[in-house]
Formats: sequence, C-alpha cells, structure tokens
Amino acid sequence: MIKGLISVIIPVYNEEKNIANCIQSVINQSYTNIEIIIVYKESSDNTLSIVQSFNDARLRLITQNENSGVGGARNIGIDVAKGEYVGFVESEVINPDYYKKLYNSISQANSDIAIGTINIIKPGINNKITNYTKAETVYTLIDKLSAMQTGACFDKLFRSSLIKDNNIKFPESLAWEDNAFLVKAMYYAKSISFVPDCNYVWHAHDWDGEYANYLKNSIIPIAQIIMDFAKEKKFNRKEMEALKLKMFKNFAKSYILKDNVYKDFKKIIGFSLPVSYRYWQMRKRELRRKIFNKEK
Repeated sequence: MIKGLISVIIPVYNEEKNIANCIQSVINQSYTNIEIIIVYKESSDNTLSIVQSFNDARLRLITQNENSGVGGARNIGIDVAKGEYVGFVESEVINPDYYKKLYNSISQANSDIAIGTINIIKPGINNKITNYTKAETVYTLIDKLSAMQTGACFDKLFRSSLIKDNNIKFPESLAWEDNAFLVKAMYYAKSISFVPDCNYVWHAHDWDGEYANYLKNSIIPIAQIIMDFAKEKKFNRKEMEALKLKMFKNFAKSYILKDNVYKDFKKIIGFSLPVSYRYWQMRKRELRRKIFNKEK
C-alpha cells in the first residue's frame, strides 16, 4: 500500500449521462494523491469511450467480466487498490474538498473509518439524511452501531488494511450490499471519526418494475448475512439489539413495510420489541396517509 494514497473505486455500467462529470469531479479533488479505479461492466451505451477519453495518469480502467453486480465491481476495485485508504463513489459529482476533509479526519484521529454526511435528491425532495453535528471519534461497538445513520459506503473513507486484513467483501449479485460490508467494517474498526461538513449528494431513483423486485428480493439474503456474522462474532445482547434496530431503520425500511416482507425479516433477526414497536408505528402512519389521500 502506498502511504497517503486514496484509491477511489467507481463501478460503471450504462452511465454515459453521468460518468464524465463524475470522473472530472474526482480528478479535480484538492487532495491530489489519489488513484481513480474505474471498474467497467460491458455497457450498451458510450460509457467506455467516455472513460477512455480522459487523459490522467491516475486513472485505471479495470473490466468486470462476470455479472456480479455493484458488490462484485467494488471487490475487484479493492483487490487492485494500491492506496492506504479506499473510497467509493457512484456516478455522482463530489465536492472538490470531499476527500481532503475525509483524509484529514481519518489521519488526524488515526481512525479506521471517516464518515461524512449525505443529501438524498429525488424528484421534489432534497433531504439531508444524516445529522452529524460535530467532529468526534467513537470506539465501542455500541457507539459505532448507534452512530451509523445509513448503510451506505460512499459517504465514507476506509483504511485499506481494515478491509484487506479482515477480508471484508461486498456480497455479490445482491442489492443493499453496502449494509453487510459496513457492519463488518464497523465491527473490526478500532474507531470511526465523523466529518459533519463533508457532504455527499446522492441522486436516488424511484425504482420500479424488475429492479424494484431485485431490491425486495435482496433484503432477506443480506439480512441473513448480517445476522450470521453477528452470531459468529458473539455480539452481546445490547450490541445485537442495537444492530437489529439499525438494520430496520437504515436497511430497506420502506421496502420491508411496503412489500410486506417484515414476517420473513423478523424470522431472520428474531423478536425485538423496539423493532416491532417501530414497525407498527410505521404501519399506522402509512394507514393514516392512505386514508387522508382517499379523503382528498
């Protein structure tokens, strides 16, 4: 691993509309000691030619031959990464000081993970979904789980040795792969630090049709991976309860409610009074919303 180097891993597939601006924003980072690893899956548009049009020695193009999804692409990137640190970007434009702020936090706090904030943008919605208000570092598993406000990996910077020494991998060919990866990383990390003024803007989609089914069908397998890991590592009662609550709050909550997979989800995580309470509160709110919309 090259000291101080950040390996930025970007999976790309049919991203001709966004990939040029994304790559340019990473090239333009004020922290320049980076390598940009593009993991390209054969596409039906002009994604490849756009990537190849960039002339920057820091850019590396790797081909993803197998159909292993975003998780597989990120694993390929991790395997070839040379950096002391690893970050993940979707096809988004990031702030010029994004990695400088994360690097300053992870190096000064000597933490294993630095966490920024996220704004989610959807049609008619621009919402900050994390509310870290101060720069701090936490050490215990309970504190790390309690502080975890999303299951995403793209708002974070990881120490490469944390990932590689503990053989932490993304589940492949499944959605919500970040969640399983992050729980393992949180467990092994000696500490995590927070960077409240470092924001990642994520453009979400209103997924429907075949992809919505893919999202729904991935919930139970990912939940099983997480719970198997927690049992293997013998999480204590408080740690397990904190994990279950975070899984419900941060992990596909709307799909668990909307697609009525809660019964199967509950079988995986076991009975949890706080989770059950939150679930029925959500069901009540959803029912009220439907009644209100009908009355209108």
